[in-house]
Amino acid sequence: VNVCRYVSGKRESLNGTERATCKQIDKLFDQSKATLQFHQPQRFQDKLWQLCSLLECLFGCLVGANVYMTPPGSQGLAPHYDDVEVFILQLEGRKHWRLYTPPVDLPRDYSRDLEQDNIGQPTHDFVLEAGDMLYFPRGTVHQADTPAGSQHSTHVTISTYQHNSYGDLLSSALPILVQTVMDRDVGFRKGLPVGALSTVGIPSMGQVHGEIIPGAPPNLNSFVKMRFPGYTALCLHTAEETDDDDEDDDDDGEDDDENDEESDDDDDDEENDDDEDSDADGDKEEGEDNDNESDDDEKDDDEEEGEEADMEMSTMSEAADASDPEWVYLYHCLHNRREEHMMGSSSGQPQGLKFPAKYLPVLQKLLKMREDDRVQVKGLGLESEEDDLQVATYLWAEGLVQIC
Repeated sequence: VNVCRYVSGKRESLNGTERATCKQIDKLFDQSKATLQFHQPQRFQDKLWQLCSLLECLFGCLVGANVYMTPPGSQGLAPHYDDVEVFILQLEGRKHWRLYTPPVDLPRDYSRDLEQDNIGQPTHDFVLEAGDMLYFPRGTVHQADTPAGSQHSTHVTISTYQHNSYGDLLSSALPILVQTVMDRDVGFRKGLPVGALSTVGIPSMGQVHGEIIPGAPPNLNSFVKMRFPGYTALCLHTAEETDDDDEDDDDDGEDDDENDEESDDDDDDEENDDDEDSDADGDKEEGEDNDNESDDDEKDDDEEEGEEADMEMSTMSEAADASDPEWVYLYHCLHNRREEHMMGSSSGQPQGLKFPAKYLPVLQKLLKMREDDRVQVKGLGLESEEDDLQVATYLWAEGLVQIC
């Protein structure tokens, strides 16, 4: 439980060092007018647990929750913005909300406490009643208080999509993809041409028009253009900006003054970002499947298939180290410990099932089935009924399918 209040433009933390008791919490709530925050209550409340589970299936990423109780005539938190998409469910009483224009578009980190004088006028000013729901996007500055003369307010905040952007995906996927390509294609293991690093640098990118990576073999430029269109767009965009900069050099001093003012604003934003703390609501657990291949010219068509192997249990680390394309790894959340959900802790390496690659179509078929769909084991479509039975048995043992 976190205990805090917002008084005279400052947030005060009233957390103690000892284990909290009901008597202490009641005193802080009634006498100190403090807000109580219960962290990740879905660990203990079944309906909220089921709701978070459904939302995780819908969004395909982690979903967390916090419950806030605020006494009448009080405010718990300073104005701030978050790095998540936020849903507010008002459970008890009334809550007065004010929303403000985001100072940063889609920020990657949540903000420190913001000064009232620096957030401007609210874009929305309203009161939530019990049963109401509010949604606001990542980066929306907000603050809320319980109106005086009413009962206490209780609401649950459900948050999701933390660090779930295109950039975050590429940060995780590209290192795996590059490593795989380097293992398969000798062209990516060749040494760089002399002076290549000084040529590829962003400041001189404007001079690069014909090649994505100057001096690289044609197949490498072709691969980057096909597989990494975002990088290609960055090169072209940077080249255009460099050409525009050359034209801007001929402009008068007034434009320079305007640019100086914009640079000052950008510097202020960067300083604000540097002061922000990182969120520790929970660790990302989603892995990235890698099914990209190198150019057709580099494929080893003569490679013979290895001997068939049985399915087995595998940890995530073992799967990450395995470069054999003849295997498919299946991971699920059924064995996750509820009391550890979104708490940043883990009971060990996640485990999953390891299948020969020939089972992939069957696994994909089963994955697309709805809960009330049925399929005969002998009709799964593998090479033999023995294979069909083996797949069904492994999935049943993991609790992923029902056999009736």
